[in-house]
Amino acid sequence: MAQDFFHRSDTFLAFRLLDFRRLLASKFLLTLGLQIQFVVLSWQVYEITKDPLSLGLLGLAEAIPAVGLALYGGYVADRNDRRMLLVRIGFLQCCVTVGLFFLSRHYAQGGFNGTAIPLYAVMFALGLLRGFYSQAQVSLVGQIVPREAYANSAAWNSTFWHIAVVVGSSVGGLMLGFLGKQFSYGVVIVLMLLSFLQVVRVPRQPLAPAMRGETIGASIRSGLRFVFGNQMIFGAMVLDLVAVLFGGATAMLPV
Repeated sequence: MAQDFFHRSDTFLAFRLLDFRRLLASKFLLTLGLQIQFVVLSWQVYEITKDPLSLGLLGLAEAIPAVGLALYGGYVADRNDRRMLLVRIGFLQCCVTVGLFFLSRHYAQGGFNGTAIPLYAVMFALGLLRGFYSQAQVSLVGQIVPREAYANSAAWNSTFWHIAVVVGSSVGGLMLGFLGKQFSYGVVIVLMLLSFLQVVRVPRQPLAPAMRGETIGASIRSGLRFVFGNQMIFGAMVLDLVAVLFGGATAMLPV
């Protein structure tokens, strides 16, 4: 039974459970850090521009590369070591956050003449990484978790993600108000590093079987046919898309 996955003492399942917990902890820490970072970054952009439209453009700067690369990211995840992809993405996310920390220091010293363009560039870079992260992370979980326990693991994954989103947003606002931007970005760096270390601890997994000689176009078309041909999956994705589009009003909170 799927619900027994977290209670089995079998050696193989014990290792699978440990690997899943590491991935779960990594995603939780990463989501927590990104939410704190987004709260502080949004406030900083609005503080500079005093324009509500700038907050919408900030979200767009991340969404364009993330959505644009989503299909290609899935293709890459199907044909490469997913664990190594997550390691590289995690390292680059740490680098981007460190860069943001120093950008914030430069802003505090009166640099960049009041323009928010460097902050938009940071969000664009995070969007590029996001375009590969989700596909690699979900696919790696699918390799680690036994098929019969996948629904249960997905429930845990979703629960911890929602907790991280709510807690991260709240903590981000409190740290911004009482401790300032520099301290908040410093905490994000620590969370990113901890998330990165959790992924590093996951053992290498065998490469997933891929269709030999299949071009990227053929692979993407095959995936789209599967989605549009499965009413349950298609309906769930449309529902999620609508919720994300209309739920984005929270980006206006700094106003």
